[in-house]
Amino acid sequence: MWGKGVTLMSKRPKLYVGIDESNEGKNPTIYCAVSSFNYELAITYPECIYSKIRESNIKSKKLLDKIKKLLDSLQIDLIYTVVPSEFKQQHGNGLVKQLVFALLISFFCRKYPKYEISCFIDGIFNFTQNDVSNLIKNLYDLDFNPERIFFIPHGDRKVEIINIADRFAYLLRQLYVEFDTTSDQRHKNNLEKIIKKLEKEFRQDLPKNIKTILH
Repeated sequence: MWGKGVTLMSKRPKLYVGIDESNEGKNPTIYCAVSSFNYELAITYPECIYSKIRESNIKSKKLLDKIKKLLDSLQIDLIYTVVPSEFKQQHGNGLVKQLVFALLISFFCRKYPKYEISCFIDGIFNFTQNDVSNLIKNLYDLDFNPERIFFIPHGDRKVEIINIADRFAYLLRQLYVEFDTTSDQRHKNNLEKIIKKLEKEFRQDLPKNIKTILH
């Protein structure tokens, strides 16, 4: 159900990654990626079967508790990145998305070098999986099969691992705004400076397995 190009008979252990974003029409945008070894989370359904989960008006301490409990219960890895609108205006929204996807995927490639990784991304775009794969190669010197990158319209309602990424992106955006109302000014960095800050933790009071990149 994942589409052509997925080699289901591979003997390598498998990892599944879901990516989604949240900005609720506001600045900045939170991109979130979650990973799991559970293939059932990556089953792609032809129809929308999942609902978007939204919890609003939660204070930062309760948000942290909720995120920590969700991570423990779901047994997933979570990373995220914050991208201000100025960065998108400077480089173009399409290029920024490609850079973010390449960076998130490269994180898991480095962390799980022996795994066969499949990446499921919510949306359809004006660029291809080959474009993302080429960026992974050019920026991080990593080979990633573009046929293992899946752009899925309404993916946050068709693939559970994307639905989970969507939920965390929403929660993290609330947390981010709660913590730092000066985020736009603090994130006015150029492309080179942002990329160099790969794998930096957002704040010490976040759970240790939550990281931010492009920060």
